[in-house]
Amino acid sequence: MMFEINKEEIEINGQKYEIVPLSGRFLPKFYAVVTKLQKAADGEEFDIAALDEDVISKLQEICLETMAFSYPNKTKEELDRFVSQNMLQMIEGVIKVNLPQPKE
Repeated sequence: MMFEINKEEIEINGQKYEIVPLSGRFLPKFYAVVTKLQKAADGEEFDIAALDEDVISKLQEICLETMAFSYPNKTKEELDRFVSQNMLQMIEGVIKVNLPQPKE
């Protein structure tokens, strides 16, 4: 029996990247960040300025770890720079891959 792992495609600067979900050990941090993001959006467009340093730090870690699981052959340094430059473009895909919708 094969396990089906959710995957999501994100596009950054015209290039597509396939990402996979985090391991379960990151879920408490992930759900805490998602809750804060929902409150920051509050039915309107997302504003990163509404987040405090702790939430931004956790969000960066979640994006970094998602990329590390997705691209294990890349160094943490390469991934850290990539995430730092592209985090805002990654957020939606990272949330989708880690919080999948039920299949119809």
